[in-house]
Amino acid sequence: VLENESARKANAERIVLSLQLANLKRVLDRGQPYAQELGEVKQVAGDTIDVSALEAYSDKGVANTRELTRQFQDVAYRIINAGEAQKDASVMDRLFAGAKSIVQVRRTDDAVAKNDGPEAAVARIEQHLKQGSLTKALAEAKKLPESAQQAAKAWIGELEARASVDKAIAAVEDQLKASLGGGAKGERKEG
Repeated sequence: VLENESARKANAERIVLSLQLANLKRVLDRGQPYAQELGEVKQVAGDTIDVSALEAYSDKGVANTRELTRQFQDVAYRIINAGEAQKDASVMDRLFAGAKSIVQVRRTDDAVAKNDGPEAAVARIEQHLKQGSLTKALAEAKKLPESAQQAAKAWIGELEARASVDKAIAAVEDQLKASLGGGAKGERKEG
């Protein structure tokens, strides 16, 4: 009887933890600060699950995927311009670059994404963002030339923050699933 009661209590705690974790994910998806929700998860989890990786951004929150994609529209042109800027450009090249800054058009199709250069890298990053693959978008952004990375430094920082939080949430979910799997196996043997 005591074993069954302790197993029921452990299962109830896991269920409450999964509900609190779902609440935390909803707040993260809205891009809001999540310190309160993280505190609730920590309170329920105790020492069973490590959520320390989520603490770094809990007070200010992280941008969600929609916001990062929206921000990228402005950043994309800065990346392209910084990547194409040349120190030893002729007068005509500088005039052409100035004209491009007034009206900018860029390709985003698969054909350009397979090429090299800043415009192709921007197209690949945009494709990864649309697919929701932040880690691939971040990896692509890290391959940009230094000048292009500097032009997008703030956005890349926000992308890194979101990717690290998503990775930490996935790790917490894996820990929770492992603990649920352990409890479920034990219950099946007793029943």
